[in-house]
Amino acid sequence: MNQPEHDDPMRLAEEVCARFRALGFEAEVGGSDHVNLFGTPLGDARLNLANLASIVRDAESEEERTAEIDRFVDALQQSDERKLVTLVRSAAYLEELKDAELNPNQIQSIAGDIYAVMAWDEGPRISTYTISDEELGEDPFTVGAEGVQSRCGPIEMHGDHFKMITCGGDYEACLLLADIWDFVGEHVDGDVIAAVPARDLLFVTGANDAEGLTQMEAAIRRVFDEDMPHPISRAMVRRTGGAWALERVVD
Repeated sequence: MNQPEHDDPMRLAEEVCARFRALGFEAEVGGSDHVNLFGTPLGDARLNLANLASIVRDAESEEERTAEIDRFVDALQQSDERKLVTLVRSAAYLEELKDAELNPNQIQSIAGDIYAVMAWDEGPRISTYTISDEELGEDPFTVGAEGVQSRCGPIEMHGDHFKMITCGGDYEACLLLADIWDFVGEHVDGDVIAAVPARDLLFVTGANDAEGLTQMEAAIRRVFDEDMPHPISRAMVRRTGGAWALERVVD
């Protein structure tokens, strides 16, 4: 079966390159999944198109598709500040990026099928592309977690037995690596049990809280049963010794 032109990844790469060239940047198609940019305000970059490809596939019209591409290009070329951030993503997300040649040092397993991925927060958008060891520095995941806390909104915890932690809707799952867990631990019964079923959802309860655990499992099932956007994992993870370990997977 031929791929619809609307979804053609090579067409997308060529269009992104054309937009950058029109703005005076040097750009080349590196493949169906990325473009190479030179002389942008953020320096030279290998820009992965996986996220953009996913967005334009869902576009309901050619006009909407074009607007998403323009937004993608404008966000990068207008940015004059970027910050390393640690994203929390799924194993499936990494599989989508398998051809992007990410630096292995910008990926770290958290627990189960949950991973940390270093990326650039460029103000209007977050970009995942190859980051050199020099740019990552000696302790990138700590620096990236601090970057998340500097970019997110107010961190708030809601609920009784079963709690949700919010921070504005963009970085909730990424708080799994933030410096908040001693505080959270003071407000649950037993070790902290957490879940990140989607990028904008962070659930917590206590290991000794039967009611909270039951409510968390139900909430995780609901996320996947309702096909909520940007899923991450069905895993519940336990905080122990300053790290996360897989507790169980909700079926």
